[in-house]
Amino acid sequence: MVARLLYSLVVALLFLLPIIVLAATPIRLLRGVAQDPDLDNLEAFDDDLVIDDSEYDDYTDDNEYDAGGFSDRADILRGAIDNSTHIEKGDPRHIFDRAEVLRGPVNTGAVDPTKLAQIAIPASTPLDKKLKAINFRGDLPPLWESVQGEVRLNGLPFHIKGVNFFGFETDTRVFHGLDTHTLDFYLDFLRAEDFNLLRLPISLAAALDLDSYPRYHYFQDPVLRGKTVRQLLEIVIDEAGARGIMVLLDMHRARENEKFELWYTKEYSYETLLDGWHRLLGAFKHRWNVMGVDLLNEPHGAARWETGDRGIDWNSAAEDMIMKLMQAHPEYTGLFFVEGVSNDYPYICFWGANLEGVARKPLDVREDGKFPNGNRRIVYSPHTYGPSVDHQPYFDAPDYPRNLPKIWDALFGFVEQATGNAVVMGEWGGFYRNKTKLFIDKFALYLLERCMSDNIYWVLNPSVSERFG
Repeated sequence: MVARLLYSLVVALLFLLPIIVLAATPIRLLRGVAQDPDLDNLEAFDDDLVIDDSEYDDYTDDNEYDAGGFSDRADILRGAIDNSTHIEKGDPRHIFDRAEVLRGPVNTGAVDPTKLAQIAIPASTPLDKKLKAINFRGDLPPLWESVQGEVRLNGLPFHIKGVNFFGFETDTRVFHGLDTHTLDFYLDFLRAEDFNLLRLPISLAAALDLDSYPRYHYFQDPVLRGKTVRQLLEIVIDEAGARGIMVLLDMHRARENEKFELWYTKEYSYETLLDGWHRLLGAFKHRWNVMGVDLLNEPHGAARWETGDRGIDWNSAAEDMIMKLMQAHPEYTGLFFVEGVSNDYPYICFWGANLEGVARKPLDVREDGKFPNGNRRIVYSPHTYGPSVDHQPYFDAPDYPRNLPKIWDALFGFVEQATGNAVVMGEWGGFYRNKTKLFIDKFALYLLERCMSDNIYWVLNPSVSERFG
C-alpha cells in the first residue's frame, strides 16, 4: 500500500512539474536570474514618468495585478530575453553570445579593445581550443553578416541583447538623463547585465551639423561639458566599446520636432538624407564597435512595400540607400538595418512593424554582381509595442493575448525563414502593467519560441528626474 501511494505521488509530481515551469517562464524571462546584489539596490523605475502624452498614450483598464516588487523597466532591462536560450549551454556557440570575445579570449587578461577578432575556426574544434585559437589583429575589419536567420561576427553567431539610448534626435542633441547620472553609470549597468548593443537615435539635422553644440549643458560628467555633437558621440561609442558593447546608429527623425514619414520631407530631400548618412559614416565607420546603421526610423503613412511607385516604395529606397552607401564607404563592413512600414494590411500595426511585403519582394542589392555579398549584410528590423503606447483593436479581443502570435507571424515572423536574413526587433516595450504586462510576457515568449530573440528594448532612459534614467 505504501509503495503504491509513493508511486502515485511521483507520477503526480512528474505531471505537474512541466505546468509549474511553464507558468513561471514569462516572469523568469523578464526578471532574469542570479542578480548582482549591488545592482538590486539601484533605484527602480516607477509609474511617475514625464513623457509626451501625444506620443505615449498610456492605456489603462481594471485588470490590476500584484507587481510583487517587480519594477516597470529596471528589471525588464536586467532580465530582458536571454538571447542564448535556444542554444544549449554546452554548445560552443554559447560563449560568443557576449561581446567580450571581441576584447580577448575569456580569462586570458586584458586585450586592446581596438583589436578585432579574425575568427576562422572549424565548427568541430573543441571549446578550449576554440578559445585559444581566437587571433586578434588590428589590420582586419570585423566581418558582420546576416545569414541563416542570425547575425554573425566573423562567422560566429552574435546574439543581440540591446537597448535604445535616446536623446540625440531631440532638441537637446544629447542623451537624456546625463544630468542625473554619469555616462559610466549607464554603461556599467549594461555591461554588468550582459547587454551587448546600444541603438543610438540621431536626427538628420544633427547628422548634418556634427560640429554643433548640444542645447543642454547640465552634465554629471565634467568631461562631457563643452563638447560638440561629434565629440559626444565619439566618447559614447568609445566608452561603449571599452565595455564590449556594439553601437547601431539610427536615423530617427528629420528634425528634433519632425518625424520622417517617407525618406524625404518638405525641407529635406532624399539626397540630403544620404548626405546625412555619408557624414555619419565618414565620422564613425572606423570605430571598431559601430556594427550597423538603421537607415530610417519607422516609415509610415504613405510608405508602402513594392507598389511600383518609387516615390512611396520603401523597399526600393532602402535598396538604393544600401548600394550607394556600400559604394561610397567600402571600408564600412557593418550591417544595414531595414524597418517595415505601417500600412494596415493584413493587420493595423505600429509604425515600422509591417514586413508583409517581404514575402512578395525581399530586398536585393546585388545589382548585377557589383555587390555579390550585399544581401548578406541586410537585417530586417521591425518595431512593435503594447497598449501603453498605442491601442490597437486586437488588444480588446476576448482571446488577448493569445491572439497576438498569428498577427506577429503575418507581419514579420516569417521573414527569417523566407529570406535567410536575421530579424532583430529594433524597438519593443511599454509600461509593465495591466494589458501591456500581458503583451510583454507574450512577446518575450514568442521571440524565444521562434528563435528570434535578437532584440533592442525601448528604452534605457525615460525622461524622468531623480530616478534611474
